[in-house]
Amino acid sequence: MITDYDSFLRIQEKQTNADAMRIIQDIVPITDNLVKWAIAESDAARGAQSPEALSDLEYYTDQVLLENQLPINPPDEDESEDE
Repeated sequence: MITDYDSFLRIQEKQTNADAMRIIQDIVPITDNLVKWAIAESDAARGAQSPEALSDLEYYTDQVLLENQLPINPPDEDESEDE
């Protein structure tokens, strides 16, 4: 999830697979989950690569997607092997 168009363009330029990124919704309502996602994203971007910080980022990303009737991210391959 990217919150501004300039960041989207910079990241898309670096992607080898241009189809991997697309804009699916340009306006997202501000909710508690969006605020918690922003905090988790900020923590992860500042280098807080702790399992808890990354888990929070993944969790709140999925919550924001659900709130906006969008599909959530699939589980990581190593998580699905545990089940």
